[in-house]
Amino acid sequence: MIVKLGNQEETFEEKDLQLQNKKPSLKEVIASVGKILELVDQIPHLATKEKVELPNRLKYLKLDIPKLDKQLILKNFDSIDKILAATREADSSASFWQEIDSNLEKISWWIRTSV
Repeated sequence: MIVKLGNQEETFEEKDLQLQNKKPSLKEVIASVGKILELVDQIPHLATKEKVELPNRLKYLKLDIPKLDKQLILKNFDSIDKILAATREADSSASFWQEIDSNLEKISWWIRTSV
């Protein structure tokens, strides 16, 4: 879909426009980070280093989101996503992964559409 903005034209895919419609609020995104933080204790195969790093990065992300600092948000989110992806490979059968994934997706949508 081509969108004209003044003298400029930009092409957007339909999925990008749908993301804008579903964009979570700042409050919802912060709540999603909090939900993931609560679930971290349930992850059984988390290495010792990640048991410390993951909650810290989630707490920093929660603080960075209201500041809208794109670099800090992306850095922390990417690290969180990598840790969770590696841990999920070890054991993806636990029911809490669905809740973690849905909250990660909500945060990801917000990042792509807000910062």
